[in-house]
Amino acid sequence: MGPADKGLPRRLRMALLWWVEILSSFPDKEFAWGSAHKRPVKDVFTDASAENRWEGLGGVVYHGSSQSAWTYRLDTVPAELEVFLPSKDMQKVRIAQLEMLAVLIFVRLFGLRLQGSYVRFHIDNLSAMYCLINGYSSNPFMARISGEVWMLLLSHNICPWFQYVPSKLNVADIFSRPDKKVEGRRLAHGRQWRSFSVGPIIAPLVTRLQQRPAVVWGELQSRLYDGRRP
Repeated sequence: MGPADKGLPRRLRMALLWWVEILSSFPDKEFAWGSAHKRPVKDVFTDASAENRWEGLGGVVYHGSSQSAWTYRLDTVPAELEVFLPSKDMQKVRIAQLEMLAVLIFVRLFGLRLQGSYVRFHIDNLSAMYCLINGYSSNPFMARISGEVWMLLLSHNICPWFQYVPSKLNVADIFSRPDKKVEGRRLAHGRQWRSFSVGPIIAPLVTRLQQRPAVVWGELQSRLYDGRRP
């Protein structure tokens, strides 16, 4: 951006600088804006559970029909990822951050398989949904995870749509709860859904997160939003 841009309103100029920073991370990519209607459509449901006894994560993606889906399940938060979440001493209930982590793990696990698609993310937590839509949060843990989700979406040329789904209609609920493991297996077996292991992607995901600033968009995010929603 050159001297002529100095006349732009401050917030608009910061927003443009934000996108310059993001796009400069992908110098070899071409982004075809307005092409969403030409992409294959996938429906993704993610969820997290937080009880005194456990914290679980899960996800389901439909591709083609309700009889064709991929799933993942985590009955505990991997110890390696705890540093990217608020401690339970700091925040007794951290469900919003866990909901964000469920999406991040999903995109890391299935991103290559969803390359070039239009993905509708169904989430039953409004804080997580709006953080993903806005790409930032005043909560540094959520901001960091949201930024990484968007970097992965851009890497895989995925066009996302985030929308709210009532918890009772969220099929991923059964895969995020350790107390419903038997029911989840029965559902997946009856419909011949395929389950994927999360284990192999945890170490690479930790490495990616460690390479990012504590708040992914760093100074630009702070200057643009001052830690608050516009």
